[in-house]
Amino acid sequence: MDETTVRPMERDIYERAARLRPQRRAELVDHLLPPEAITWLADGRFAWRTTDNGAPSYVLADPWARARMPISAETFEGLSGWTPPQDRSRCSPDGAFELIARDDDLWLREVATAEETRLTDDGEPEAVYGIDAQAGTGNTGSGDARPLIVIWSPDGRFALTQRSIVHGVRRVPMLESAPEGGGFPRVETYIDSYPGDEHVPLAQLHIVDTVAKRIVKADMPPLVQTHSSPLRRHDLWWDPSAKCAFVLHSSRDWLMLTLHVVDPVTGASKVLLREQDEVRVRPSQQFHQRPNVRVLADDGTPREIVWYSQRDGWGHLYLHDASSGELVRQLTLGECGVEEIVHIDPGARRLWLLVSGLVDEDPYRLTTCTVDLDTGGLCPLDEDGRDHRVVVPPTPARGLGFLDWASTAGEPPVVTFRSWGGEVLLELERADVTRLEETGWQRPQRFSAMAADGTTPVYGTLYLPSDFDPDQRYPVVDHVYPGPQRYRSQPNFEADDAEPLAALGIVAVTIDGRGTPGRSRDFHNASWRNVGAAGGIEDHVAALREIAQTRPWLDLSRVGVVGHSAGGFAVTRAMELFPEFYRVGVAQSGRHDGRMVMAMILEAYDGPPDAEAYARASAVEPAGEITGKLLLIHGEMDRGVPVAHSLRVVDRMIEANRDVDLLIIPGDDHIYSKRLHYVERRTWDYLVRHLLYQEPPREFVIT
Repeated sequence: MDETTVRPMERDIYERAARLRPQRRAELVDHLLPPEAITWLADGRFAWRTTDNGAPSYVLADPWARARMPISAETFEGLSGWTPPQDRSRCSPDGAFELIARDDDLWLREVATAEETRLTDDGEPEAVYGIDAQAGTGNTGSGDARPLIVIWSPDGRFALTQRSIVHGVRRVPMLESAPEGGGFPRVETYIDSYPGDEHVPLAQLHIVDTVAKRIVKADMPPLVQTHSSPLRRHDLWWDPSAKCAFVLHSSRDWLMLTLHVVDPVTGASKVLLREQDEVRVRPSQQFHQRPNVRVLADDGTPREIVWYSQRDGWGHLYLHDASSGELVRQLTLGECGVEEIVHIDPGARRLWLLVSGLVDEDPYRLTTCTVDLDTGGLCPLDEDGRDHRVVVPPTPARGLGFLDWASTAGEPPVVTFRSWGGEVLLELERADVTRLEETGWQRPQRFSAMAADGTTPVYGTLYLPSDFDPDQRYPVVDHVYPGPQRYRSQPNFEADDAEPLAALGIVAVTIDGRGTPGRSRDFHNASWRNVGAAGGIEDHVAALREIAQTRPWLDLSRVGVVGHSAGGFAVTRAMELFPEFYRVGVAQSGRHDGRMVMAMILEAYDGPPDAEAYARASAVEPAGEITGKLLLIHGEMDRGVPVAHSLRVVDRMIEANRDVDLLIIPGDDHIYSKRLHYVERRTWDYLVRHLLYQEPPREFVIT
């Protein structure tokens, strides 16, 4: 078959692909229990809605009685769900006080009397209190519309908040060509900082005291805000006593990480611990994770610090003395990495962790472990070789244990309630994929292969076409995301954006090459001053060539590549670096030039400013090397990655007399919140035409 052989694709194939979008996974898997489906009750019980043979099913669990019982829809709807006091909420946990951001300043309102106290009077559009000035170009007339940034102390007396300072920070213009309601195009500006900019947004920490009805500034440097507010990233937290708060402060280049303790009454701060290195110092493996740092305090006096570090080449925990900062002992050891601190019991002197690298078959799978603070050393609670994810109840049930999701990429989850000793107290759900398989869905296959260096194993997942026939040959689509802040290929039963592509009749694949997190420090640091390698795209090519030797149904003469945001950048880099391998690409919202996007991306992951190194992180200049079929898709009002990224690629390809396809989505944003269905359909169409050589169903609508 070649491109001259064009035949229509049946509409029902698109309908099947639409059903296999991740958003619809719950419709096809019975007894699936995602964590967000749980309704927690104040007495420690919990309930959820799932499906049984496609019909709604409602369940109530009592962990004390070790009982799981069906309930009616009416009973479920009548349950009074318990929500723990929320961080970043306007109201104090006891409901007595409310913080209000108005006209760039901050007010405290006593709920019972409606009495308001003005806490600040020096707010201005470029130095606003309580909210994020990056959300717009100031706060005039819009303060109440933007979310308050606040973390309340457990007793509700104090509130951590910030003053967002953006003096001199870059203003980025955007043109909305077709505003809703019609009319002329309009220009909008937003605040952002690019790598090497002199001025970046800062978050100056302040503490509100509801008893004294005043606000004090923390006596510490402002926190750098080159991505998002540190308060939203959980880099600040309260001691349970509410007598102090702890702050993790990353330097702008992420080469220094400092732990402060802050007195909420005076604002005085003290450095408890600091780590500095020549390459990235982070409190967790992936950017979006909560810091793996805990402080054990005695009535507000810090005594010990559990500190995450990759100083020995792997992500491990260390116990430090809080008064001196001296190392007491290394708590975890070996060629494995602490992914998450799940729970700490100071009385029992024990930690519960999720750890990668303990399953030989797949080092990305997580194992639940405990660690004794006095002796160190990992004690695994799991022996089944599956990937484990954990949720600790926010209710009194946490005293009994935790919820555990055990799965692999091809084995659906079994959800249990387990004691802190690891004993299964109650099986909650065992997912059933019978109806999913009836659609033609194939169980994903994890694999390992050698990286381009010939010595480093890399891992990935294959998604096979519906009605897969090993005697046929199928085109391949590499669904990419190069990090370097997170890894791409999941080791567990998680619906993936690659699966609808497989339903079209394509083998979809996800791979984590060198330069992505989740493994050793050296593996991740392959991207240091090398972001332009796009998460080891050369390793993708090497891996696909290797696995094709034992899988003759992989047709490597028809390989495409698809990605979003940083994945869009990886698409263009793949087609530039390996034009003979990647023949078709779709880049959605591509971050094609790291020099024109938030400062954090290059400064933290590619090293301190260096013009030569940063130029290597651009896919724009080499775009003339692209010879395959390329579709660039971009939202016109994308603040995360301006549309200029895609237009610059187009401009360079025009200069090189290369063909390129471009789709601009008027008025839409980085994730296509208005017209995602259209973007997905056009992506499918492009792959179907240029990899399967078929004509897609006309104007199919993804619902």
